[in-house]
Amino acid sequence: MLQIPILRHGQPYTSIDTFDIVHHATGQPVARISQANPGLISRDIARMDHDILESFRMRELLDICKQAANIFMTATLPIGDSPQSFDDYIRHLSATTGMPQTLCRANAQKIHRVLDEMETIIAGLTRGFDLSILDRGLDQMKAERSPGSARLKFSAPFSHQIPPAFTACGSPPSP
Repeated sequence: MLQIPILRHGQPYTSIDTFDIVHHATGQPVARISQANPGLISRDIARMDHDILESFRMRELLDICKQAANIFMTATLPIGDSPQSFDDYIRHLSATTGMPQTLCRANAQKIHRVLDEMETIIAGLTRGFDLSILDRGLDQMKAERSPGSARLKFSAPFSHQIPPAFTACGSPPSP
């Protein structure tokens, strides 16, 4: 059975609070997932270095997304103490959701496409403005009286396979 830990500060953590995900047809356990209670989440947020991404330029973050997209689809990644290939991920996803493997694969390809084309997506959302605006950050933009928003921070774990893909391509773990 696959053990899926919580990621705490970029490191796998097996919680004492877990639940089993079962095969949709047989009811047999497929994976045991660690859960984070509100107290654990609060402590981790209080200890986070919210400025960790400040050392990265927007170009580097976009390159990390592109690399993570390819790693997600091609590499065998650590999930807890076990390796999981992309095909294993598809089999587990299908077994626990009841969705055919072809649809699971199609959805995973959508995740890949979003990460791979993050630059195009951001260009569309920002109407193609110069990404160095995001590198300067909100405080400097306010000082310049320029319109804009806070630095973009990526934290959307679409599945348990995504965080290890980012880690494998050099994305910094949360401290």
